[in-house]
Amino acid sequence: MSETLSDDLRELARAYGVQVEYVDMSKEVKTASAGSLMAVLRALGVEIHDEADAARALRDRKRELRRRRLDPVIVAWDGEPTRAEVRFPGSLAGSNFRCRLDLESGDVREWMVAPSEKIEASGPDSDEDGGRYAASTLDLPGGLPTGYHMLRVAFEDGQGAWAKVIAAPRRAFEGQSASNKRTWGVFCPLHALHGARSWGAGDFGDLEALIDWTAGLGGGIVATLPMLASNFDGPSPIISPYSPTSRLFWNEFYLDIDRIPELATSQAARDLLRSDEASREFETLRSSGLVEYGRQMRFKRVVLQLLADELVANEGPRLKALEAFCAANPEVERYAFFQAAGERHGRDWRAWPASLENSPGNPDIDPRAAFYHMYVQWLADDQLRDLASKAREKGLDWYLDFPVGVDFNSFDVWRNREVFATGASVGCPPDPVFTKGQHWGFPPLHPDRQREQGYAYLIASFRNHLRHANALRIDHVMGLHRLFWIPEGAEAKDGAFVSTPAEEIYAILSVESHRHSAWLVGEDLGTVPPEVEGAMKRHNVRGMYVVQYEVRPDDARPLREVPEETVAGVNTHDMPPFAAFWGGLDLDDRLDLGLLDRERLEAEKLVRDEQRRAVVKFLRAEGMLAADASDDRSVLQATWDWLAASPSKVLLLNIEDLWLETEPQNTPNTYDERPNWRRKLRLAFEQFSADPAIVRSLSRVDGLRSEPARVPATVEPGASESPRDESPSR
Repeated sequence: MSETLSDDLRELARAYGVQVEYVDMSKEVKTASAGSLMAVLRALGVEIHDEADAARALRDRKRELRRRRLDPVIVAWDGEPTRAEVRFPGSLAGSNFRCRLDLESGDVREWMVAPSEKIEASGPDSDEDGGRYAASTLDLPGGLPTGYHMLRVAFEDGQGAWAKVIAAPRRAFEGQSASNKRTWGVFCPLHALHGARSWGAGDFGDLEALIDWTAGLGGGIVATLPMLASNFDGPSPIISPYSPTSRLFWNEFYLDIDRIPELATSQAARDLLRSDEASREFETLRSSGLVEYGRQMRFKRVVLQLLADELVANEGPRLKALEAFCAANPEVERYAFFQAAGERHGRDWRAWPASLENSPGNPDIDPRAAFYHMYVQWLADDQLRDLASKAREKGLDWYLDFPVGVDFNSFDVWRNREVFATGASVGCPPDPVFTKGQHWGFPPLHPDRQREQGYAYLIASFRNHLRHANALRIDHVMGLHRLFWIPEGAEAKDGAFVSTPAEEIYAILSVESHRHSAWLVGEDLGTVPPEVEGAMKRHNVRGMYVVQYEVRPDDARPLREVPEETVAGVNTHDMPPFAAFWGGLDLDDRLDLGLLDRERLEAEKLVRDEQRRAVVKFLRAEGMLAADASDDRSVLQATWDWLAASPSKVLLLNIEDLWLETEPQNTPNTYDERPNWRRKLRLAFEQFSADPAIVRSLSRVDGLRSEPARVPATVEPGASESPRDESPSR
């Protein structure tokens, strides 16, 4: 029996965007407890200790919203005229107010709103001072240029209000769909890529080699995991690419040392790299099957520090170029200070001395260390810009991944703490796979506070990626609409969903995608509310079609047809490779992790048997699989062929499936239990790039992508679209 919630608590939750109920994977309605709602409200900054406080807190919220004379963000779509509501004390009813719109271009538009345009709010709406409040409809002019503009409203009582006006195309940049090209490419985690020149993990030079190889085979896209700033020092380094220390800066771990000009003049760095010590270090790093992030970064840091010292010693034009880069990107200095302070005082910035607060010139940090971090960010930006330019020259899209959050101890939270709700973490409610739910380990952005900031942090984060990428994957796209907040110290079952003004964020994405000529895709796997799918279609954000999510044990239709506006593939980085899935090895792994018992394992294996049988029958009926072929490689190729012949605009192949890898890159909701984000590719670049069977396989896909899309077969009577009811995972 569910707990009865008071009407005041329900209304208070709704007033802050906290969802009282949600529908789970089993299509059951789950109602949050009073304790969970109050804990989430406290994380939002609401003073509430028991349900008796709800009525007072609700009055406070209504008063706050009444006194907000203008909403902080207004969206104007497609150059159309739009309206905003202006609120003010009833004593000002009948008085004029002046409007000023500062366009991003520097142009200014001004006008007066006359009393006849005002309408008084219906009914008395008393405030603590006994006054009444009124509202007016404010018409904004049409034809606003795409971008971010500032609206200011001045009232006769001397008070003013402002709002950021986001003028955006309703649909994001079309990208490849403009020419109706159906393309394909490969996905490969950069840390896992390695070759003869690698130190022990992939770098930007290896990524360029992968881009060249893919383009040479006719491919049009290369995708990888986030490559954002992370800290690999300390006793428990965070190596997940989805828990970065910033979405504004890059990870120097991936720098290609050979491409750094200072190497040519630094005798100290060259001597070190030729030394017996370096030879032993390279041998250790290369021989390990796992990426040794901490060890490799420590050695790389020594080399990079020598190169930074060389730049300072030369005092040449490159030093001036670095200074110009920092002047144009002032946050770089703040980031460098943050990293240097963390190296001296520990990564938990909450424990830093008060004297360190917002003091880039503080003598209590190592200036050499601070300069190092400015230097490596400059190098990373330069190497990424060069990489992106070469990809575009080859007509290839470079697809970056935008993670849904950052680590609690990150630069972004330290620098923008007012927009993060640090009293909660993001996660996922319990489901049949993860029965205790999931903690993803990063703080959510506060919906109200980021609006009040005009989304400055989020805009900067998107721009950081789109300066280089011309395709951007939005991790957990449902997070644009709502996130599951778990209060500090609580279990996942005690969380609740908190809504976000999604249309405002879609408007930002649309503006930035057009400015950078980049198309967008949303990771919409999992339990996807209908409003998310509708918004993605409305704003031209492509979805994902993943075979391992779609397959079901149904002879009539084991796979639904692939929609045109999708990025299609067999699996993702959070799933087992094809061979592991096809052989049921992931089920055995779930038993080992305690996520299944023996009885459930046997039931799941029977389902998997039915899935395999149905898919084989389906692929044969589609003409993709020979009647006498049922081995793993043949089925995988037939699945790729079916996807390649589909209308989907983009097909991504997991590079490890090319040799039927069975070990996953990530097992969600595990930490020390599995070597997540550490495993190298079993084959070096030189091996797989020259393998005739691999080249033939990709050439076949390329040929099918070049032909007209296959006309979908008629769905047999009784068949229905496959449900999308898997749980999101990190």
